[in-house]
Amino acid sequence: MKKLFFLRFYLVSLKFFRGIHCSRIDEAIVILSLIFIIALGYLITFTFPYLSSQSSLFNVDAKSEYISISPFEKARYPDWKLENVTVYDGCGGNSEILVGVLSINSVTTIELERIEKNDLSVTLNTPNFESTAKITSNAGLEKDLSDCATLVFDTSNQSYIFPIDGNVTLGHQISENSMRPPVLKNGTVYVADKRILAEDYYQNTPFELRMGDRFIVRDAQTQASGFIFVDHQGDIDISYRVKGREGVVQKYKSEPIIVENNFWSKLVNDDLLAIFWLFIWALFGIIKSLLFLKYDVIKVGRNNE
Repeated sequence: MKKLFFLRFYLVSLKFFRGIHCSRIDEAIVILSLIFIIALGYLITFTFPYLSSQSSLFNVDAKSEYISISPFEKARYPDWKLENVTVYDGCGGNSEILVGVLSINSVTTIELERIEKNDLSVTLNTPNFESTAKITSNAGLEKDLSDCATLVFDTSNQSYIFPIDGNVTLGHQISENSMRPPVLKNGTVYVADKRILAEDYYQNTPFELRMGDRFIVRDAQTQASGFIFVDHQGDIDISYRVKGREGVVQKYKSEPIIVENNFWSKLVNDDLLAIFWLFIWALFGIIKSLLFLKYDVIKVGRNNE
């Protein structure tokens, strides 16, 4: 049906322009111009939502001494399994060893810190004096933690994997007055997007995070989801993915660096989209060549007169 429509369109156009005594070059220019305008309008309408989209998928792998996780739209945090963890309820000096399941309140901010090969310290904080979390023992007994609690995980002979959800910040803010702040060691940020007519993702050139950087994803549209791994070797390994507008790399005493998938990145990495625009560009080139040809024909005709 589509082929028949375009054939009829061509025949009607050809008959019309012959009826008004246009030359063949004029016919070609007008018909190709109409095709160009229709194709360009369709392509702009079809690709504009994709090219103007401000959502990209960020895949992040990093080693850091400090990680902050804040709530995302009060979504529930995953539960953590505790095995002989030292708990300082109230962030004071008194502690107890607890075993069970840690259920973190959805308004709690989680700060993980580990410098070199020391134990992993997890600090929980909430606003307005709300309980940060609840620990349910293997016997079913429940203990509510206060608005500030610190959990210390012994990593000398044991490794841990914690699932995470929320807004993630990698690296601590470095200031001149701090002796030894926990810092981001290194990492890699991969920015990906879906192809325009496919469900698979393409991946841009990775961006490398350096010592002392601080990384966040601005205007996150989904919660960051992934996991944290720690063992006796030091640092905190983290791997997560999140959809957002852009990544921001904050460097010490320097302007922030924006990591994003812009218009040109989408055009270069999406093969089908590039072919569409190359076709439009080639069609424009043909029309331009015909216009020059018409000009040359007219010029030659005048010279012959």
